Amino acid sequence: MIHKYTPEILVLNAGATPEALPLQKQTWDSFSRNRNVDTQRVFNWTRDVLRLPLAPGSIVIALSSGAAIRGRP
Repeated sequence: MIHKYTPEILVLNAGATPEALPLQKQTWDSFSRNRNVDTQRVFNWTRDVLRLPLAPGSIVIALSSGAAIRGRP
């Protein structure tokens, strides 16, 4: 889509709602879900889009955090 539409402003946003469980009820998958979505995916998307030939003056905005809504246990 980026090649087809060549946007001047691109917003990359990802966030997963954390499972609000006490630590003793967490699994590694549930505990690391936010890191894998909020951090890893936004990092990868941002890196990949910055490797594209963007028009001069293009703006890329990357943000995420489902954890900001309810916090982490």
